[in-house]
Amino acid sequence: MTERAYGLLAEFDSPEALTAAAKQVREAGYRRLDAFTPFPVDGLAQILRLPRPKISWIGLIGGFAGGGFAFLMQCYTNYGFPLNVGGRPLLETIIRNVVQQGFRNIFISVNYMAEMIVEHFGDGSALGAAIQYVHETERLGTAGALGLLPQPSELPMVVTNGDILTTINYGALLDFHNGSAAEATMAVREHKVHVPYGVVTANDGYLETIREKPTESWYVSAGIYVVGPTVFNHVERGVRIDMPTVLERVVGNKGRVAVYPIREYWLDIGRMEDFEQAHAEFNEVFP
Repeated sequence: MTERAYGLLAEFDSPEALTAAAKQVREAGYRRLDAFTPFPVDGLAQILRLPRPKISWIGLIGGFAGGGFAFLMQCYTNYGFPLNVGGRPLLETIIRNVVQQGFRNIFISVNYMAEMIVEHFGDGSALGAAIQYVHETERLGTAGALGLLPQPSELPMVVTNGDILTTINYGALLDFHNGSAAEATMAVREHKVHVPYGVVTANDGYLETIREKPTESWYVSAGIYVVGPTVFNHVERGVRIDMPTVLERVVGNKGRVAVYPIREYWLDIGRMEDFEQAHAEFNEVFP
């Protein structure tokens, strides 16, 4: 039986209020899903009193709920709603950062709460940007919006997820891409995991090595990409597809994808812990 998910649409006027509400939700034993059907209620207390079979999770909304190169920004997030960090929409912080680095042409891919986002940003002139909107009638993944652009870009385009808080130098990223022979570039971040135990390897039941409390390191996708004109050939209009799949198609077609390590501040706000960290660090990173 398919579970019906309901969510609370509640707006909070401060990060502290949102964090406190999130704590209540976790303590009540509810979980979070990527998408939800709004369930009209007056407040958190009312929804927490609903019978457990009636509601399985709760969604929280913070704040308003939420150059020659072009930027495509995916404004939906893992939370199913636009994020507010540091007293303003996270997407606004991304746009301000882009504009401060000398870029103006921005496409924003919208789906959920599209009207609210368009009303807030308008044509972007208030922020020094020239914003156009790509409307997804259904969620098309992290790359599907490329197929909805008015026309494929003749220049490299930066594509970024809308839940990334970073001080990346986009100009340096573009210079790196243009200096390579790649059709696309994936920004990556080094991710380290410390194992607090001795790691044992064995062969046929016999000990080979013991590595005492090692730290493992990998590159992980940072949710920021540069795509050249040929990449658009791998995206069909109106078909859901994620960027990793597109890049795999490029490689499978004998193309090259460069990897660009991010050294600047970077935080993927994909979990409540990351959301709380973003609030704690925002004023220091973006004074």
